[in-house]
Amino acid sequence: MKNFKRFAALVLAFAFFAMSFNFVASAASVKVPKVSFAAQVKTSANVFDLIPVSVKANYSGKVQYRAYIVDEATKKTYDIFGGNGYSAAVDGNKVFSFNAKIAKPGKYHITIMVKRDGSKVKYDTYVKTKTIVVKDVKLSLKSIDVLVNGTMVVKPKVNGNAFIFDLSAMKDSDRVTHLNLMANKNSNVNLSGNIVRVAGNVKKTVTPKQFGLDKNPPEGVTLGSLRSLTEGNSLGINFYVYEGKEKVNYAVVVKIR
Repeated sequence: MKNFKRFAALVLAFAFFAMSFNFVASAASVKVPKVSFAAQVKTSANVFDLIPVSVKANYSGKVQYRAYIVDEATKKTYDIFGGNGYSAAVDGNKVFSFNAKIAKPGKYHITIMVKRDGSKVKYDTYVKTKTIVVKDVKLSLKSIDVLVNGTMVVKPKVNGNAFIFDLSAMKDSDRVTHLNLMANKNSNVNLSGNIVRVAGNVKKTVTPKQFGLDKNPPEGVTLGSLRSLTEGNSLGINFYVYEGKEKVNYAVVVKIR
């Protein structure tokens, strides 16, 4: 009887050991995404510059990424993707790229987390960039484009703070439909008393009417109507860009004859 009890105890102990081994082996076999950088991230930038980031998860299934900017002085964090902080589900074996943008000068880094799609964990693995030194810049207007007939983009010649457009070869029936502005920082543009808010390094589309040209049917301002405003060969419009204590004056000169 004693021998039987000893045998039974040995069997139970062996069974418990086998179950424990299987559990550990099963847990160890669970594969999780391991995020790493696919390209080096810059370590210096100006405010509102685009900072490209590319990562990969080395995972065969779907994953979600979360990325946030960390202010190293205040420890405040700023989610890049918005919403719940996570990106839409993407293939874990493909490179995932996005752009970050930082509005204030200082020292920052970007943390990128990855988790399996549908997983309830906050993240499986993460990486962070080296410190990124962000410098301020003087406010300026980076570009203005004129859109003619809805599709033709006309670039100006730049002379100091004047943007000069040559539309003299256009027909009277050709139309200036929109203008695209881009400043290097968040700012306001005063167009003949009309205030337009623009985001740093993002194109802002405005209409000729916002530049003070009253003849602005839905299809735009015709060259004929611009030519009727003056007997000269060109039409000039002054405006300025400002933010806080910064203010910069500009002019648009349109050659119409």
